[in-house]
Amino acid sequence: RGRGRGMSKEPKILIVGAGPCGLGAAVRLSELGYSNWLLVDAFSGPGGLAATWEDAEGFKWDVGGHVIFSHYKYFDDVLD
Repeated sequence: RGRGRGMSKEPKILIVGAGPCGLGAAVRLSELGYSNWLLVDAFSGPGGLAATWEDAEGFKWDVGGHVIFSHYKYFDDVLD
């Protein structure tokens, strides 16, 4: 959750999903000085569908995009 910069303590911007797009929105809003946002996701951690799931037998299943190729420094810096 963003904070500070004299804005209301109650979030006015809701970002649904902590996948790449939701995380990107949160980063960009922070860069622009917004702090009255709230990021929510159904899962306990970030990544959205870019995840690996382990089943009961210990087999790992990759879900979503794991490899991202980019030629844009800004995008690469956000991911780092």
